[in-house]
Amino acid sequence: MPIFRGPILNPQSENQCNFYKDGGVLVGDDGKIEAVGDFDSIEETRGEVTEITDGVIVPAFVDVHVHMPQNHVRGQFAGQLLPWLQNCIWPEEAGFRDPRVADEKAKKFYQDLAGQGTLLSLVYATIHEHALHSTFAHKIGDTIAGNVLMDENSPDYLSQSTEEAIAITERCAREYGEHFAVTPRFAPTCTMELMMAVGEIARQYRTWIQSHLSENLDEVKWVSELFPDCDSYTDVYQKAGLLSPRTIMAHCIHLSDEELDILKETGTKIAHCPTSNIALGSGRMPVEKIRKWGIPFALGSDVGAGPSLSLLHVMQKYMEQHAEANVEATPQDALYRATLAGAELLDRGDKMGNLDIGKEANLVIVKTDEQPKDAEGAIRDIVSGSMEELEGKVEKVYFQGKEVV
Repeated sequence: MPIFRGPILNPQSENQCNFYKDGGVLVGDDGKIEAVGDFDSIEETRGEVTEITDGVIVPAFVDVHVHMPQNHVRGQFAGQLLPWLQNCIWPEEAGFRDPRVADEKAKKFYQDLAGQGTLLSLVYATIHEHALHSTFAHKIGDTIAGNVLMDENSPDYLSQSTEEAIAITERCAREYGEHFAVTPRFAPTCTMELMMAVGEIARQYRTWIQSHLSENLDEVKWVSELFPDCDSYTDVYQKAGLLSPRTIMAHCIHLSDEELDILKETGTKIAHCPTSNIALGSGRMPVEKIRKWGIPFALGSDVGAGPSLSLLHVMQKYMEQHAEANVEATPQDALYRATLAGAELLDRGDKMGNLDIGKEANLVIVKTDEQPKDAEGAIRDIVSGSMEELEGKVEKVYFQGKEVV
């Protein structure tokens, strides 16, 4: 059985990360972790050392909000959310009507994603059913994905009828089950009729639900004009039956206390995307309030508004953005939000997210500049540098003990 030897970071919670300066991870024939700890204790087993690294061994990353079709134009943001969608993103997604384009770009997306150490992701595809099939066909690791729904306030080249959107959703929910996410793009591009219908499909097939909520003030104003009978943006989704413990809402920046109450009461979870929020000038998600309300959240790259698939980069900006507002976001918390918290949000915490015994051996070897002495120092080291430098820090990636990058 193989043993991976080197410094190990093993997150346990937002406040705790176990660190082994000279550690070992013993992987069984079934691809699961049989032992983890100081190397001296691991060496006594019958395993053979197959990987020795000066870098740091960390659990594979989890990205709880990323757009597959936007990978090719990641970082090419311009202005705020709504103009950026209209001028940059929607024309790019329209190209996925060609099945060959969808297949090639889905394959490249997962190669790039795994190359940054991410082996569990919550993914948005385009409106095209074949693009979702390509998304699942080329996945590396584990993924949950959905085709976006757009039956109003959308360009002619990227819209669908309500009936078509419902039919596609039901077929895909039936085919992919718990790996499928019902995905209204966001309330402005969906009729209430559509949102209510797909909410029922999600309940029937026990799928996930994902969408965007309160990312930008212009967006919030637009929603209030489109849905005057609803008390708030969050109330739109509640009335549509889309909020639940299996719902992940991205951004959640400009929420009232009443809206936070709704998220808490319904068990809805949050994808926090600091790099995207910075890029589009959307604002800072108030993590201090999210923590106060006890709403679970984890990190997402939100590529393509987010400029990089690297969760190391997202961790860096998570700490920096909140520190600028004098809100604590520790290195241990950042690593937790990029790994175990995401697995827990997606009900995968029992089999991935950290390097505990019995979980899948999904691990990443990350380059370090110095020999780490403790958990905080090791995390600060792996998230230091420019975006380009961070994108080059992942050396090797293993899924269930087998090298994939």
